[in-house]
Amino acid sequence: NAINQRVGEAISRSEVKSWERLMRTLTHEIMNATAPISSISQAMMKRADVRDTSLEEGVQAIHYAAQHLGTLVANYRHLTLSQRPHMRRVEVMALMAQVKALYPNMQWQIQGQAELAVYTDPELLRQVVVNIVKNAAEAQAQRIGIEVVRPSSTTDAARLHIFVSNDGTPIAPESQAALFVPFFTTKNGGSGIGLSLSARIMQASGARMELVESSDRETVFLLTFDA
Repeated sequence: NAINQRVGEAISRSEVKSWERLMRTLTHEIMNATAPISSISQAMMKRADVRDTSLEEGVQAIHYAAQHLGTLVANYRHLTLSQRPHMRRVEVMALMAQVKALYPNMQWQIQGQAELAVYTDPELLRQVVVNIVKNAAEAQAQRIGIEVVRPSSTTDAARLHIFVSNDGTPIAPESQAALFVPFFTTKNGGSGIGLSLSARIMQASGARMELVESSDRETVFLLTFDA
């Protein structure tokens, strides 16, 4: 099991690096293509022979499309995580209480011993949990469950697990495999950044994130740390 786990983690890291290389290439091409389109279309919208004519709507559509692609590029810059995590000892239950305060309309159930702590970047961990809860809220969830546990087995004794569950609309089976792929989204108007960024944050912090269940009963994410 330990060998399979290490192999799985290595494959996951390789997949993330492959996607990052692909996204860097696409970002470069998008920036080269959209910059002149956005600039020229914006200038044309100001021309007297374009305003209030049949051309205006078409030029606006071109300009908005270029802006949308530019937004994707900006989102990718967040995904690259250029800043290094500032690692320190973090009391997990206290941090979860901070996230709870951001969503007072949710029904919360938080379980775990107060003294449980993990060595990570508190701001980045908070962002990961907020991203999960935000997605849950958009999936019409009313309940959020947080369970912080240290496994009892000797092989996992140094690890810390954080289970984040919700009762929102489940993730379709055909979408689960691509859940952490950059720009993949099942939501209208979604950027596809939140969960892929969260997975990248976890990896940069020496931890990992995975979806362990998504059914009519509940959706559960697992954050695993070497505590």
